[in-house]
Amino acid sequence: MGKRLFLIINYLFSLFCTFNIFALQKENVLSPLPGIWYNKQALVINNLNDEEIYYSLDENDPLSFGFIYDEPALIDKVGPVKLHIAAVDKNGVRTDVIIDYTANFPQVKNLSPEEKSFVELINYKPIYSYTSGMNLQIPENFKFFPNNCKTPVKNNTINLSLDNKLERYVPCKISVEKTGSDSVNDYFFVLNIKGWNSDFSLGQDYPFIIDDWETIVFKDRNYLYQVDSSLWQGAGKSVKVDRSVEHVVRWQPLVNNGNKNVNEFKLLCRPDMVVSKTSLNSIQIFPSLSEYRISGGKCSNLSGISKGQWKKIQLEILDGEELYHTHNFELYCNGLYQGNQDVDFFIDTLPPNKPEIVSSSKQNVTGDKVYITISSNSDETIYYSVSKPVLTESGFNNSTLTGTLTLPSQKFKEYKPGTNIVLKSVDQQAAFYTVYAFCKDKAGNTSAMSNYNVLVDEYNFYLSGESGDNEQDGSFFNPWTDFRQAVDSLNRTNNGRLHVTGMIKVPDGIYEIKKDAMIFGNDCHFVFDKNAVLKFTDSNVEFHDVILEKNNSDNFIIALSSKLTFRDCELTGTSQNYLNLIDCRKSEFNFVSSGITCNSENYSVCVNGSNSKINCLNSRFVSNSITSGIFCLTNSNLNIRGGELYSLGTSKRILELVKSRGQLFNVKVNCNSSWDDSIFKDIYSTYNEENVTYRGN
Repeated sequence: MGKRLFLIINYLFSLFCTFNIFALQKENVLSPLPGIWYNKQALVINNLNDEEIYYSLDENDPLSFGFIYDEPALIDKVGPVKLHIAAVDKNGVRTDVIIDYTANFPQVKNLSPEEKSFVELINYKPIYSYTSGMNLQIPENFKFFPNNCKTPVKNNTINLSLDNKLERYVPCKISVEKTGSDSVNDYFFVLNIKGWNSDFSLGQDYPFIIDDWETIVFKDRNYLYQVDSSLWQGAGKSVKVDRSVEHVVRWQPLVNNGNKNVNEFKLLCRPDMVVSKTSLNSIQIFPSLSEYRISGGKCSNLSGISKGQWKKIQLEILDGEELYHTHNFELYCNGLYQGNQDVDFFIDTLPPNKPEIVSSSKQNVTGDKVYITISSNSDETIYYSVSKPVLTESGFNNSTLTGTLTLPSQKFKEYKPGTNIVLKSVDQQAAFYTVYAFCKDKAGNTSAMSNYNVLVDEYNFYLSGESGDNEQDGSFFNPWTDFRQAVDSLNRTNNGRLHVTGMIKVPDGIYEIKKDAMIFGNDCHFVFDKNAVLKFTDSNVEFHDVILEKNNSDNFIIALSSKLTFRDCELTGTSQNYLNLIDCRKSEFNFVSSGITCNSENYSVCVNGSNSKINCLNSRFVSNSITSGIFCLTNSNLNIRGGELYSLGTSKRILELVKSRGQLFNVKVNCNSSWDDSIFKDIYSTYNEENVTYRGN
């Protein structure tokens, strides 16, 4: 769950609790938690709804044979404990929570004197009172998990500053590894954090009060009152004012008893509340006008703000925590209460989990191209680095793979979620890669490092839009920059792979591919000149993640007795007159999750085929012209599953079928004319449709 969504849910939860909608939940019990603990436990319940709470430590009903819970307390019991809690709300509705745990005696063998002392301390004081400004050192060899943190924090020193005003109960777990064993002993205690209070008076006495910012109530009948330049008036009345501007409230004695002074109070504008991050684990909250003071106001059962009036309130949390909260603050100006104001804030020192690196290969050694994706929570930024490939003609074995891992030599860069990191072979040699990744959340916390290693051994060619100083040979390090060179390489071998990056400008000419091949794009974009044609003869070619674009031309792609597959591709063509984007003869075309767009002035068609087979899966076809056709087929079969068809312009021709057959399933059609009017076919042609959605554009 993203943090922004979590903040909203947290706020709604607090709001609902204010109106007693939610009863006591298991999550409201901060301590004890289910498990086996090697110290006595404390009972700490976050009673959000001010319910009557009772508990028992056995099978008995808490309401009949239990204890009333009114504040955190020690459970002085060792061994298996069945904690039975019963809460009764104001309407008499009862809710029960049962927690099974075991409290064993502390294990202090093989511990240093310092470690032994700490373990014994939290056994007798499972609620440890900590005042901000103190230094609490948890033994270095202990793993410390504050507030249900999933991974131990790096810093075992608790040292909140004297300025911290956030008071609360924080559940903490400590794990101690047993000497000579893989098992651990877990200890659980609650940190009761307190701040320093202020001696500053919360209020001063004035003959009037402010009710909810906007209403001035004149309460003392011994005075006359005036607001700004209004008429003087007596007590018992109220005046509503606009707090976006300043006002002056004056008062004078009603009876002349020697005191003729006219007193006044400047009512300042209502301030904004500022939340300022001071460090990774602390924020400051203060009014935007320096004349104001704030106090914590009403606090919840287990958290609050140190008492007093403050220019600024600093809130701090421990390493490994995250706090999302909405707090209602009271604001004062010159000792006079002005009103309340809710402030949303969050503090986060919780390191994110390591990112997950997912590979298309299930093995450490593969003879195919490898796609890497990296995932984490939606609000975290992923940084990754791919090491330079280690090349060898003989290849690696698994032991070499494990021993080759080193820190990345390349700089980390931001990963765009959902994109593929592609690992490929180099120069017809085995190439060993290591991929490293870590996460950083919005608060600046970084995760531990994830890594993945793989050996890729396949035959590939490379094409790049950036020219290099080295002699080009089509290898990973020295890719071709001329598309003609890349086509010649593919025509010299069967099942060749062409890996393309960057912007590829293709000059005029016919580029004919005669062998089976695969063309992979990595943020690549082909731009063909006006008289450049891409032709396929007796070949089976697949395109992946490629953008093909051609402008000011009547034709673009020609296929003769070939099979072409476009997967996650974009094909775009424009013409000032007529445009046949794809011309297929005795061929098969497969479009998967791709987009095909035609733009011309008079007539355009995306696919013009004869004696061919066209398959489309979750793809988008757009034709924009006076006469806008999408498929013009003769003696051909058309199969469309999913995706969208857009026929724009004056005359709509979604399908033009001559002795052909068309099938459409789960397709969205966008066309101003009716669906039937956009189908042109002879008597020898048929088409079937199922779940076709039509709408005008």
